[in-house]
Amino acid sequence: MIINPVEKSKYLLQLDVVLEASEINNLFKKELNKTAKTSKMKGFRPGKTPTNIVKNLYGTQMMVELVNKNLVSKVYEYLDKEGIKTFSNFVFDTEDFDYKFTPNDIQDFSASLLVVKEPAVELDSIDWKGNLKYYLPEAQPEKLNEQIDSIRMDIGGLQESEEAIDADSSITVSIIEQEEGVDKADGLTSTFSYVVSAIANETLRESIIGQSKGHSFDLNIMDLTDNEYTLEKQVLKLEGDAKIDSVGKEYKATIDKVEKKFLAEIDEEFFTKIDPNGTVKTVEDLTKILTENYYNTYRNNSDVLFFNDFKDFLLAQFDLDLDDNYYKKFFKQIAGMDDHSLEFHLDQYKDDYKWSWVKGYLDEEYGIEVKEEEITRALIAEINSYFGGVNLPEHMYKKFLDDAYKNPKMVERKKDQIYMSHLVDFMKQNNDIEETFISIAEYEAKVEALNDKLVKKAEAENNHDHGHHEHNEAHEHNHGHDLVEDGGDDEDPLLSEETI
Repeated sequence: MIINPVEKSKYLLQLDVVLEASEINNLFKKELNKTAKTSKMKGFRPGKTPTNIVKNLYGTQMMVELVNKNLVSKVYEYLDKEGIKTFSNFVFDTEDFDYKFTPNDIQDFSASLLVVKEPAVELDSIDWKGNLKYYLPEAQPEKLNEQIDSIRMDIGGLQESEEAIDADSSITVSIIEQEEGVDKADGLTSTFSYVVSAIANETLRESIIGQSKGHSFDLNIMDLTDNEYTLEKQVLKLEGDAKIDSVGKEYKATIDKVEKKFLAEIDEEFFTKIDPNGTVKTVEDLTKILTENYYNTYRNNSDVLFFNDFKDFLLAQFDLDLDDNYYKKFFKQIAGMDDHSLEFHLDQYKDDYKWSWVKGYLDEEYGIEVKEEEITRALIAEINSYFGGVNLPEHMYKKFLDDAYKNPKMVERKKDQIYMSHLVDFMKQNNDIEETFISIAEYEAKVEALNDKLVKKAEAENNHDHGHHEHNEAHEHNHGHDLVEDGGDDEDPLLSEETI
């Protein structure tokens, strides 16, 4: 095969190839004899089918396959020999082949292929620190103080109070069953404690807030909660197997005691209860931990913000110098895009193509990878979080993981999260990317803007249903090009769906 290279631009190489008729003919004869010896056809003994019959029946298909196979293998042999590394699959410069696969009149086959050479990314020359920031919302002192007070309340516990009842108060209530508005003879009595904020009925809850010890009121116990077990065992304290349906619902209630949480003193005992190991000894130590916990709640969002800024910035640093005509050929032949999708989303696809190139080089240069065991650990953590941190039986983990790995989108989402986290860690450690603190309003505006951008992109992809993900693997070489489908001896060849 004859191959003539033509430099179209810095990274775009055109290969004008000619598969000569004599070469096609020799390959065809060998394949024809081989097929005749192995074919089984009615009326002939195995391996004794005349070659002319095989030629008439299968000749066109055989020629198509031979040209496909040899064109691909010879092109990649040439590239390997010349030391030319390519980024993506080659595409055909024209889809209109003036060639007929006619076994009885074999002609030279010629085509022009376009190959993108693998460029080098000069990462060392980039000023990361001056152009990229990792954003976090500033910790708000008043919020941290509220958290400290909440911890003090939890440790301090409850103590009896003569103050007016509020939503956080715990009230001890004595009740007696009613019948037609008066105390029922031998009616059920009980005494129980209840946190006001837990009362289900809003009207009842609001009527109690602001009252004090000694306040009486009418109570339908179903207004407390719809949890029958709570009513049976904790409120009415029914014995044995007695159920809520077996007793009355209307009671006269009186508040016997009001208890409120009080702030524990910040002393040695307080810090011991917080951390028996003794690492938290001062308010400053506690504030530092709470501040870091605050930041950690935002780090997933911050990773996404940084990653998108990083991606946009990096793409702006490099120019592949490929024109729109090349991109349209690539996305039609490689990813099966249609004209409608390309009309509306070509710029987006070009960025994805470019990012695929940059990311491949980046991962190789920085050694960033996501291992399957990391994805598995992340999925397990998500499962544990869903069930409130409770460890589940092994068979349940296996079931959840099996289901998760059957969902490529879920696995890809988790992989992307881990990748972003690795990239952020690498950039912080090796390229002096510092954390930049901004107001919560500024931070939320950035998150909202990015969400709008991603939602619009997702909507566009769903609306056009064009298999967007396929071209993200542009740098993966596929040596299985097919030029044409078998359309019969007298039809012009057409690029098949498996062309590239």
